[in-house]
Amino acid sequence: MAKRKKARPRAYCGFCGHEESAQRLLYRSVTQAICAECVVLCEDILQEPPERPLKHADLQKIRYCTFCGWTLRDAGRFVYGPCIGICPNCVAFCAEMNAALGGVEAH
Repeated sequence: MAKRKKARPRAYCGFCGHEESAQRLLYRSVTQAICAECVVLCEDILQEPPERPLKHADLQKIRYCTFCGWTLRDAGRFVYGPCIGICPNCVAFCAEMNAALGGVEAH
């Protein structure tokens, strides 16, 4: 009997929930993914000044970048999705990949 190939698990953007497809590129970490469109939105958010200084209550949210593991204290700022947090370094890395692959560009 022929062995069945294991189906690759479906990946979804941790910000918008869209599924990966031929038209929607996702950048993946071990546990999370972000689509090219959300990378652009994160870039826009990070260009704005923070709404308020970092407070202790912020540390009770997601405490580390779900892509690289940096802590909020190390990164200084995160962009949060429903169950995901991404640091500026990972946003920049994904944006560079986006540009190299001819994906969505920042506004």
